[in-house]
Parts: sequence; structure tokens; C-alpha cells
Amino acid sequence: MNTDTFSPENQTISQIFNCDQIYRIPNYQRQYSWTNEQLEVLWDDLYEGYQNRDNNKCYFLGSIVVVKSGDFLDLIDGQQRITTLIIMMDVLRKSFPDINKKSDAINFVDLEKINSCILHAGRIGRLQLQSDPNYNAIFNNKIINREDYSKIYQPTKTEMNKDDPEYKYINAAYFFYHRFKGLSEEDLNEFVNYIFFRTNIIKIVCMDESFAIKLFQVLNDRGLDLSNADLVKAEIFGKYDKDDEEGKKSFNAQWNSLVETTNEYELKMDDFLVYYEYYKLRSNPKRQLLDEIKTVIKGVNPNTVMEEMIEFCNSMKRVFKSTDKCIYSLRYIPWKAYVNTALTSAFFVEYSEEDFEKLLFALRRFFYICFISGGTLNTIKQISFRLIENIAKKNNVDLIEKELNQFISSKKMIKKVYDNLDSDVFDEKYLKPLLLSVDYDIREKKNTTFYKIDKELHMDHILPRAYKKNKDWKYIENKEEADALLNTLGNMALLDYEKNEECENFGFDTKIRIYQGLDVDGANISGITSYETTRNIIDYANKEAEKRRKEKNSEKLEYQWTTKDIGKRKIYLMGLIENMLDISRDDIDKTIIIEDQPNANQKWEYKGEYYRNKEIIYRLLTDYIEANEFKRFDDIPDDIRLLWMHSHLLIKEKLDEKDIQMGYDYYEANINGIHFYIRNYGDIENTQAFINTLNKYYTFEIEYLGEDSINKLTITEELIRRVYELSKDIYDGKIMKQRAVEELVEEGEEE
Repeated sequence: MNTDTFSPENQTISQIFNCDQIYRIPNYQRQYSWTNEQLEVLWDDLYEGYQNRDNNKCYFLGSIVVVKSGDFLDLIDGQQRITTLIIMMDVLRKSFPDINKKSDAINFVDLEKINSCILHAGRIGRLQLQSDPNYNAIFNNKIINREDYSKIYQPTKTEMNKDDPEYKYINAAYFFYHRFKGLSEEDLNEFVNYIFFRTNIIKIVCMDESFAIKLFQVLNDRGLDLSNADLVKAEIFGKYDKDDEEGKKSFNAQWNSLVETTNEYELKMDDFLVYYEYYKLRSNPKRQLLDEIKTVIKGVNPNTVMEEMIEFCNSMKRVFKSTDKCIYSLRYIPWKAYVNTALTSAFFVEYSEEDFEKLLFALRRFFYICFISGGTLNTIKQISFRLIENIAKKNNVDLIEKELNQFISSKKMIKKVYDNLDSDVFDEKYLKPLLLSVDYDIREKKNTTFYKIDKELHMDHILPRAYKKNKDWKYIENKEEADALLNTLGNMALLDYEKNEECENFGFDTKIRIYQGLDVDGANISGITSYETTRNIIDYANKEAEKRRKEKNSEKLEYQWTTKDIGKRKIYLMGLIENMLDISRDDIDKTIIIEDQPNANQKWEYKGEYYRNKEIIYRLLTDYIEANEFKRFDDIPDDIRLLWMHSHLLIKEKLDEKDIQMGYDYYEANINGIHFYIRNYGDIENTQAFINTLNKYYTFEIEYLGEDSINKLTITEELIRRVYELSKDIYDGKIMKQRAVEELVEEGEEE
């Protein structure tokens, strides 16, 4: 073993914390991040080892990697465990000062022993966090300098979800305080002795930092894999020259700035790095984020990399600080990585003000049409990367808009949008984002409030679902029609939680008062609702009530909400939505001519080309064999070689006599010197089965361009009669074959 490079040594916890050096956590390490999940595993393992101590010599707690640097040992790997152990020991010394005070054992842990593990020479902390003073100050304030733990509180879930180590420190202390408190005095004394003297760690001392970082990248911290941000940080840090202290210091400050920004906008560094990766690649990543980033920064000065990251981060800040109505709307879209990368890239390349405004409108239109029409992540993946590529290249906005419109047309999304908005919408994920977006569009410009979608935002049924139980709604005559309209767009109103609770199932006149923030006597108690689309209900109701008052020559305003009013409100909202998304029902049957559009038989898109079923099977299989450099037919996995394609094997090493006599159709293939045959046939079900099987062994992107689902008709007497009639019409020349098939499919869908 070359001890000049590294020296591993098996040490007890007592030995680990009684060395002559101080442990120091470098800046490129992640902050403390252990939660109860990791703490419970550690506790359970330690306590189980303690209970079985008569059968086991010791318990192995893993390894740590350190670099010797004068009086310091820089923790390259293992900082989570070392920090946790320091917190645990601090809880012990302050909560159990009499531990083992009466022990007559040779090796025992008392207050003096614990203090020596936490403080070197009784005054210098054994653990120093990142060189940034803030990190060390937080740890010392919350743990080391704390008087006691008797009143410690458990952080909330919200606090624990923050990228702030303060709450993780407190949580770990709370955890150990209550676990140790649950032990008897005898059990506590013996368990702590076991931890200090019979729990071992392999301490790997490295003499070279770059070698240590390589170890850091291949070793996993106990119970919590290294995050992408940790690995990327270490990768960039490792590019600085060993003696470039100024460069490393600048890097640490810049990286901390990135972390602070992501925390400010409730993101993680991993999220930001994904946005940066997408911008740099401008295509779907084929490998892990670290590997892609390595390629991106290969040969680039680390200072240049960090300068670009900082600039890109500043562009991201502009997205989150913006009060633009389109950007507000886009913040609700579920595909955040694509949306945020596209928006950040648009700021980064600096489009003109006019083009930028036009681009934002196009982005909002595209993503909301995809959202409302039921698009999935897989549906929009390729076009989203194409969009990011176009923006990153600062391509013409008109051309970007044209591509997005072609995609929308090819997927028949406008029809799906209208179909979905004409149906029940109450439980749809797009409903609140859509109505809030409409609100942003029609409110006064000086109102720049952003509305979060959280438990405080509710959707009120103007006509309550339990309207039949309240006599105030007795004027609803056609209850069957009313029931059908309850969850439709025209009966929806945005409300804050408090007002929605007040509304319950009250009559419409009471609801109108609540919408206005009035009590029963008309006094203003909470103010009018903030949402413009809900205020519209108030204006509409007052006008209609005034009409009724004049018709009846009455002094009293009579408020009513009927099925007719639900229909009118739907028309009003649809008008706003159509204006926002620039769509109309006339667009449903429009087809945009798409360049390089596949023909009717080409159902699959793969690597920018279109294929029929049997063609895509051939292309995927040959690509897979070539990519894996198989040399023998038997190298192909069994479940691919034994896959059936319509009563025949998909692939054969050679054709038998029956295959030749019957003329069964096979492609002859020769890949990597393997001579074999591939079935020249494939219906949709067989093709999908093949793709699902191949997906287990081979990663590829493919899109099915046919219908979203395969309609299977139930064979009935009526269906047979209809097929006979259409066949006769085809024979007599009364109808074209294609039109007859379309009619049959349409009738089947209606059934």
C-alpha cells in the first residue's frame, strides 16, 4: 500500500475525536442535511449492536476520508456522521452531566471524556464548519454554546424542508435528547460506553486533496447519497490548482451566492443545475447530471464556468422577481424544469422588449393549451427541449411561435381544450391556475400581487353541491339540469379559505354579501374578494337583481343564481380564456401544414424520423445491438429473442424450411457480424410489447403519433348489420372506403 497517498486506520469513536488535529468541513461539502430517517437508522443500528455486544466485538460505522492540512483534517467524506456524533455528544454532556460518575470500569465515558471529544485542549471546537463564518456561528449558537436541551423544540416540516442547516442541527439534538431520556440510568451508561469504545470508523487520511476528492465522488455518505449539487461542486472545485487559494476562495463565495439565491426562491441547488444543464445541452440529457456537466465544463476555466453560472442565476432571479402576468401564470405549470429553463434562457440571451413580450405570450399559450388538453411530461418533452434550443440560440420569435402552433395542431389539442372545458372541471389541476391567469389578465396594472396556490385558496361552487338541503335555493326547478352543471366552469368562483368557509351552503343573496366582505347587516367585516373573476359575479348579480326589482316594481333586490346564470358565466369565462390563449372553436378543425409530416401509416417518431410499426421494430433492434456491440446472436437477451410477433418469433438466427415454404416475411439483417432475421410485421399491440421489453435494456426516446388509445369495438348484431350496410355502399360507389371506416369508428366512439 502506498502510504504516501493515503493511510486507512480502524479507530473507535473515542480515538476519532481525540486526535491532535481539528476536523474541518471544506466549503465544497454540502451543509448538514440529516433528517429523522438517517438519525433513526443510526440509532437503531447502534442500539442493536449494543444489545448484541456479547456476540459482536464491535460495530462498524463506515469510513471517513480526510486530508491532512497542518493542524486540520479536512473532511472530504463523512461530515454528516461526524457532525451528528458531535451533536449527540453535546446533548450527552449537557443533559447527563453525572453519566458514569460512579463507574468502577477501566474504560468508561464521563463528562470529562465527552468534553475532550468536543473541545480540543478544553477550548477549541473539535469540528469547524465551512470557512464562511456564518456556518460555524450557526452551529456554535444552536449547539456548542447552548446552555441545555431541556426546552428544545422539534422543527416543523416546513422548517425541515428548507435548505437551512440550522433546523437540521436542532432536529438532531431534539432526537438524541428524547432517545437518551428514554433509557434507564444503567442502560444509558453502558450504551454510551459501547458507542465510544466499541463503535469503529475506518479513518482514511489522504495526503493529496485531488485524490481525496476522487474518493469522495465514489463513496456514499451513510443513508444519504451525495446530491448532484455536491458532486458538481466538488468537480468544479477540483479544477482549481492546488495552490490557487484566491480562486478557491472566490469559488466558495460564488457557490454560496448561488445557494442563497435558490433558497430565497424555495428551490434546491439541484433544480438550478438542471436548468443550467438544459440551457447548455439544449437537448434531452442522455446521462446523469454530473456526467453531462463534466462534458459541458471540460477544458473550460473554472472561473469562467462560475461567472456564467452566476450570470445565468441572475437571469433566473429576474424570472422570480418579475411581476409580468404571463410569467405569473407560467409559475403554476407543472413542468417547472422546462418552463423555468425557457424563461431564464430568454432573459439570459436578452431578447428585445417587443420580442420578449411576444415570446412570453407564446409560452403561456403553448404550456396552458398542453396543460388543459391533458398533455403529459412525455408528450411535451421533445418540443420543450426544441423550444429551449430555439431560445438559447435567440432564434426568431415568429419561427418559435410557428413550431409551437404546429405541435399543438398535430396533437389536436385545441379540440381537447374545448372538450375538457365543456366538461366537469372542479377536480382538474389546471382549474385554479387557469382562473388565476385570467385574473392577472383583466385586473388593474397597478395590482401586482402573486397568488399562491395553497390550502388558503379555494374553489367555491356558486350553486352549492348541497343546494337541495337549503330552502334558499328552492327556486331551482330543473334539478337534473342543475346537478349536471354543478362542477362546470360557469359555477366556479375563486375564494380565500375564510370566505369559502363562511359561504358553506347559504343562499345566493348571503353569498353575494360574503363575496363583498359584508355581514348580515351590511357592515364591512373583511373586505371585498380580491379575485376579479369573482367580483364579476357581484356586478352581474346586482344588475340581474335590479332588473328583477324593476320588473316586479319592488323595493327589495332579489338575488338568484340559476342554471341560466351558470351558462352565462361560462360564456363570460370562456371569452376571457379564448382571449388569453388566442383560440376559438373555429380552430378545432383547422390543420396547420407541418413540414416533414409523417404519412398516415407512420405512427412512430424516433430520432426525428417517422416509422411504421415494422420499421420501428427493425430500427430500434438494430440500434440496440449496434450500441451494445453484441458479437453473437446469443448475446441478445432471452426475452427479446423469444418475443413473438403475431404467432411467429420476432427474430431468428436462421429460417427453417417451413418459414421458407410458407413465405413468412422476415428482414435479413447483419449487425456487428451477427447474421439473423427480423420479422417483417408488426401491429400496434405487438410493437408496443416489443418496445416495453426493449426498454428494460436500452434507453431511447420514442413517441407514438397515432391515436391516444386503441378503440376496441364490441361485436354486436347491430355492428355486423352496420358493417354490411357500409360494405354495400362501398361496392355501389355511394361512399369512399376511408369515409366508411371513419363513420364506423365515430359510431363506435359514441357507443
